[in-house]
Amino acid sequence: MWVTWGQERWKDSARKYEDYGTRNLPEVLTLGHSIEYQSKIDSTLKEEKLKNLWHHAQNLCEQNNNTVWRSPTDWELSGSLFVIELAGVKASEFAKQLFELHGFVFRPFDQYSTIRISPNVFNKTEELDELFDLV
Repeated sequence: MWVTWGQERWKDSARKYEDYGTRNLPEVLTLGHSIEYQSKIDSTLKEEKLKNLWHHAQNLCEQNNNTVWRSPTDWELSGSLFVIELAGVKASEFAKQLFELHGFVFRPFDQYSTIRISPNVFNKTEELDELFDLV
């Protein structure tokens, strides 16, 4: 069972797993397994990996004239999620283009010309490099 909207456009991507409406029964049924899997990853290693990605993104943002870091700069006040402002670009159009051409999935906010990036332990610094190269 998949969500009913956007299915054709997203059929070959991870977006088909998103849940913005009717509860996705397979998602609910596998939630326990997902939590069990995540709990087997050493929490210290997980935090180290996410912190590394977060710092890497901060450095890339600092080096890129088209971006401004809009999240806390102290890890203790932040987390692996972060927001960057895009100069001269409509965030929703940028998000649509990067999804269609490169498979990137992130949340755009047009009102502030920002995008929210949500890295996880399976992401690589090279993926962040590619994203910031495309900004």
